[in-house]
Amino acid sequence: MAVQASTVAAYKIAVTQTDKIVKANKAIEPKFREIAGKLVSAMKDKDQPKIELYMKSLEVERNAITAAMKAVDMALGNLRQVETDDDFVATRLADIEKLMNIVDAAKKSLTAKFRALEKLDAEAEKAADAARDVGEEAAQTLARIDRQVDEEKKKLSALYRKAEDLNTKASEAVDERDAKALKDAQSAFDALDVGTELLMHDELIDLIKSFAEQSKAPVYGPDVRAEMLAGVKDLLAREVGVSAYVEQLGKLKDRVPALAIAPIDIAKAAKVLSIERKGEAQLAKVVNGAAAKWEQGLDVLAKQLGLKTKGKDMLQALKKASIV
Repeated sequence: MAVQASTVAAYKIAVTQTDKIVKANKAIEPKFREIAGKLVSAMKDKDQPKIELYMKSLEVERNAITAAMKAVDMALGNLRQVETDDDFVATRLADIEKLMNIVDAAKKSLTAKFRALEKLDAEAEKAADAARDVGEEAAQTLARIDRQVDEEKKKLSALYRKAEDLNTKASEAVDERDAKALKDAQSAFDALDVGTELLMHDELIDLIKSFAEQSKAPVYGPDVRAEMLAGVKDLLAREVGVSAYVEQLGKLKDRVPALAIAPIDIAKAAKVLSIERKGEAQLAKVVNGAAAKWEQGLDVLAKQLGLKTKGKDMLQALKKASIV
């Protein structure tokens, strides 16, 4: 029976995979040995920052070992396929044995490294916990939150000034019935993304509360716990100064986007001004424009419609009737 084409293809793939496995194992060996040595030294020195640094580096090697072990499984799978072809085995037995020995040796080497890595990682985890200065870490966390509170106050006070300025512009645009100015002010307000900023502030408050809860953990001694709680008390006291901005921004977040120019009852306005139905469209064009141009527009309209009145008087009549 002739050698199957699929067997030849599987053998070639196995050869290529074996070459990659050997190269990968050679590259892993010195790096693994170096990092493991540094990690052991850091553990002896109880150097927590370095322990964590080398643990991260060891994780890179874990990924490399895992990838190489996967390649080993693929190579063995292809060699098992080759073994099913008796004719091919009969002619290439020595080559197949050589490949299998290389792959098997690489598998044992990689497995040993993986087990050593797992053991070392577990030991390093315990060493990092033992070396960790919880009081120092708490102080660092408190200092970081302290900076965030200062930055938050500056950010929210500046945001409030911008938001209030746009609120004023939007309100004035409504009063003046200036649709473009209102749209521009609302678009600019939307760009401030007040909602997101308020959510971020809520997260900061949650962080402070979480830190307060953390202080109750038995790992902290009475002195550290007292320092943490005093820090939380100070942070919350300073947050009171920010709460006014938060409250006002919450109101503006709802108010500004909801501002709108109320429609004018044209039929009622026409009745007050004694304008016939055919003139309502012209009246609507005037009063639906900017308020600053109403008097002038009504003056022109009166002339067009042949009314014996002036724009100033017409506007006064509309205001008296609470139409505008």
